[in-house]
Amino acid sequence: METYWSLALMDLEEAQFLHQQKRWRTSIFFYQQFVEKGAKSLLEKVDSEHILLKRTHNPQLVLGAIDNSYSYNEIGEKSAYFNKFYINSRYPGDTYVEVVEEAVNRGLEIALELKIFFEEQHSLLKSYEDELKDSLSFHNIKNKAKE
Repeated sequence: METYWSLALMDLEEAQFLHQQKRWRTSIFFYQQFVEKGAKSLLEKVDSEHILLKRTHNPQLVLGAIDNSYSYNEIGEKSAYFNKFYINSRYPGDTYVEVVEEAVNRGLEIALELKIFFEEQHSLLKSYEDELKDSLSFHNIKNKAKE
């Protein structure tokens, strides 16, 4: 079964491929998808029923829902870079944004920085999960010994 994180990594790979092909508009879209799903992969770990998992494409909102600490706020601000491209680069109209190489290069830098952050956070969350499981196992064993 695919997870937000596994899909995010596929989107990053697709974005980088399209970037190499100089497909600016499509690559920035997939960088945005990577960041959105990366943020949702963390939210899914801490609150799998959170309404933002399904209702927003704004990774800054998702990251803010997880934690309001400085590191999450800083990362959230960086993730907001992609918000202007998500819709406005894909549909014509008054708000259309043309995607140029420099914007995509900056998107790649941010995406790679966020990838490191997401991986670190997944590792921390895994450690907490393991500690909790160990603690619960210890208490179950201790309670059975009392019986």
